[in-house]
Amino acid sequence: ACTSSSGSTNSLVGMDCSDKDINEGSSSVTSDDDRKKRPRTAFTASQIKSLEAEFERNKYLSVAKRLQLSKSLKLTETQ
Repeated sequence: ACTSSSGSTNSLVGMDCSDKDINEGSSSVTSDDDRKKRPRTAFTASQIKSLEAEFERNKYLSVAKRLQLSKSLKLTETQ
């Protein structure tokens, strides 16, 4: 909508009718549907228990710890 600096919509002088905010972000060509979705991992009860215990101790894991944990749980590093 166009608004004037005085708040009136009757005068064309000093009106702000830019569409800048409306069109920003619409240039994205790829959508979520275009990406390959990785299937959801079904963790076992023991894997969940181990992961939850580790995340209770450390919110953020180091690369080495993440590799060690994934190997011991027979998961990939990204799972």
